[in-house]
Amino acid sequence: MPFLTEELVAAVCEGAGEPADLDRGGSVSSISAELEDVQADREIETIQEVVTMARTLRAQSKLDPKQRLEGVLYSRNPSLEIAQRQAEAIQKLANVTLQFKAGEAPQSPAILSTGGFDLVLELPQGQQDAQRKRLEKERDQLVKNIANSTRQLSDEVFLSKAPPQVVVSIQNKLSNYEDQLRRIEGALGGTA
Repeated sequence: MPFLTEELVAAVCEGAGEPADLDRGGSVSSISAELEDVQADREIETIQEVVTMARTLRAQSKLDPKQRLEGVLYSRNPSLEIAQRQAEAIQKLANVTLQFKAGEAPQSPAILSTGGFDLVLELPQGQQDAQRKRLEKERDQLVKNIANSTRQLSDEVFLSKAPPQVVVSIQNKLSNYEDQLRRIEGALGGTA
């Protein structure tokens, strides 16, 4: 791999008119900021995020990785356009067939959410009980996290000693936990 890396860096730097300067350890010591492609980075991050969500949801549901699943990817931000452009790569890497929709996902027994996306997969009939147990376990953990965050934020001694960024971080986590809990409660309501 070091030889391949050295050749790739040399080719990229030569194409940009810069000297290829590699340390003995094989790391690039300097590459022009002009070579950085922010849009390409965002596209790769979106692909990774959605594929990871699909694989995680598949693993949590204990589904065969070779079984092709169908699902819907919901998004509340502009990243949906990126996901749609990269649909072929996402579907191939995650072994899913996806539809893409804007907005929040409806109640579902097989849902996984991140800050930008909600992924809903259709589960085979036999997996729905296992999924319900997973959601109940996740709900119980979120209830504990919410109680802990609420306790910290109501403790005047803690608030007087904690740095402001820590307090803001706990408030953000609490908001995120509450949002996740609402989604899980909705999903559990849909599986009853």
